[in-house]
Amino acid sequence: MYMFKNCKVTLSHDCTFDCSFEKIPKFPGYYAASNGRIYSGLINHIKQLTEFRYPFSKFLTVFLTRDDVRFGVHCHKLVASAFFNVNPDRFIITHKDNDRCNNAPSNLLLKRLTDTVSSEVNTFYESQIKEYEILFLNLINHDSNNPFYTKYVDVKAKKNVRLLYNYLRLLVNGEISS
Repeated sequence: MYMFKNCKVTLSHDCTFDCSFEKIPKFPGYYAASNGRIYSGLINHIKQLTEFRYPFSKFLTVFLTRDDVRFGVHCHKLVASAFFNVNPDRFIITHKDNDRCNNAPSNLLLKRLTDTVSSEVNTFYESQIKEYEILFLNLINHDSNNPFYTKYVDVKAKKNVRLLYNYLRLLVNGEISS
């Protein structure tokens, strides 16, 4: 039983709307709403989280905290895991209307990744990452004090091959600048 399944939510600026909420698995205290937004808190003190887009990503992201560790997670993955009770890393999640800001459950399409396809995709990204890392390190002259290197270390620490691939690709191609 979820704390507030179908309820009327009034935010601090007197904006009221009807939506249902589902707990987000693996992130206690966080909820996905049927409007596609992510919230934190309790029923008497609910707060919508700020969504943002990295320059190298097409999707909205929010920061969630679990065990004093901060995670940046795509909103559509959180909504899918909450409403469809699936592991979003095992699915390709697309938007029916191609609007990547519309993360309502009714707008999400899930396609199961087979283990073979998933491993082939990761192998592709890993091979490309090795090439981009060499180009990147040459681009910054192996300077570990470079702010791009610091960001690279942060992105690499997340152990998400697609995120690292996209960051390095955009950086090497000059699409991210200081």
